Amino acid sequence: MKDSILRSTAEISMLEEKSENSIRILSRELDHFLDNKDYRRRCLGEVQKGRIQLRGMLEEARKTILFNKEDVILWLSKVKQDATAETDLIFIKHHATLLGSDNQIDFERIGLLAGIFDEAERFLLNIIAIEPLDIHKPHYQILDRLEQLDEFYIKTDNIPGYYSVQIDEKGAKHVYEIKSLNDYWRDYLSLKDKHKVTSSFGDTRYLLNQYHFEFRWELIKIRPREEINYFLDFHLKKYKGEAIDFLNHVEYRVLPELPGVAHSDYPIYQLLIKEWLKTKRNLLNRAGEEYLLEAVGSVSATFLNNVSEYRKMSDENKYNIQISSFLNERFSAKSWTAKDQSMGGSTQSDSKMKHAGVAFRDIVICNESNNHVSSIECFRIRSVPSEVENDLIIKDHLTKIFVNEPIGVSPLFIIVYCETKSFNLTWNKYLEYIEKIDFSEYLISQIDTGVSQIPPRANIKIARVTHVRETNEINVYHVFINMFPEN
Repeated sequence: MKDSILRSTAEISMLEEKSENSIRILSRELDHFLDNKDYRRRCLGEVQKGRIQLRGMLEEARKTILFNKEDVILWLSKVKQDATAETDLIFIKHHATLLGSDNQIDFERIGLLAGIFDEAERFLLNIIAIEPLDIHKPHYQILDRLEQLDEFYIKTDNIPGYYSVQIDEKGAKHVYEIKSLNDYWRDYLSLKDKHKVTSSFGDTRYLLNQYHFEFRWELIKIRPREEINYFLDFHLKKYKGEAIDFLNHVEYRVLPELPGVAHSDYPIYQLLIKEWLKTKRNLLNRAGEEYLLEAVGSVSATFLNNVSEYRKMSDENKYNIQISSFLNERFSAKSWTAKDQSMGGSTQSDSKMKHAGVAFRDIVICNESNNHVSSIECFRIRSVPSEVENDLIIKDHLTKIFVNEPIGVSPLFIIVYCETKSFNLTWNKYLEYIEKIDFSEYLISQIDTGVSQIPPRANIKIARVTHVRETNEINVYHVFINMFPEN
């Protein structure tokens, strides 16, 4: 009888029909009343009203507040928390006043809160259901790298690998450490002496997976949830490998598995973790991005000072070498470097490098720690084509910069050597052309055509195009250089 009218708050199938004679158990205190027919009657009668009330609350909120998806997730999650908290409070007040009679417990309100919770849960599950899955796939090099690390940790008997684990099992555990599974593994292996087992029994890859689960479980238990940042910071700081490997592990292996643990609360964890990843991946803060933008703009102006001489080279690579050289002079005070013709990623062009299986990024910028913070792609144009389909220059260069950057750094730069005789007209056509390009999963979210330059430069135009890459924003600055300023 109990199973026919009750269900837990765990995630359930989106296709399952919900019974009108069921109720969410929002408080452990309700376990004492499962066989009470009066309780069931009083609660169940209000559940549907709670569902309707939540829809009304959401509609009313939408009339007065402009919601984006993140706002809706936060709002619904707060509603669920409040419903659970108020249900507990009803029983706390009942015990505190020593009423003694169960009939005086406000079961009608409990039923209403269960309906509100149920409907909020349904909306959150719908958000999960429509979340596109195929755009979040990592570059294959990232997965290969992570799998190689797994093998390394197994061979060196460092199974926890990515995580900081409690060393002294008898001492106090740091609040952000995950517990050691040594005792669990010993008990698990002892089964070999008691039962018939398969040849794969005892494979330490299974233990590694258990540590992965333990890490996810500890993560979703953190309260308040904003401290998830501190939890992830703790393990990142303790990680003995390259920071980028830990970040990739969290984004591409921990985060995709969270829906099975966090259920309908997954969107809120996704938002928090994505924001943390964004701050850790982008080694440049806003001031750093502004410095880099100013440096590229200034170097482009220096390049223009002798553009008539550079035009005699008639070789884009030689233009790039000049830009790289000027950048290195500019970066010397910060101990940054600009490296030209840096191999990496993959190529989409029909160049010799493609046939050799190697792609070249025109210029890669590294900070004082030799961390890759940005890249520059350069090309020449003599016209802007009217159609995108047959374009083998502009479209290929603008999409290649993402393919060649599997890490996903921001910002990126495109330097265009404009060799037309109508600079301003070509610039406007170029901006219109960018909007026509299909960037596939790297969708454009915003174009700012008026990026200011100090001092203003007549023969240099700069636009900032913001792309969404696997839910992260990537700023791409397009720097247009007039190769015929005398016209």
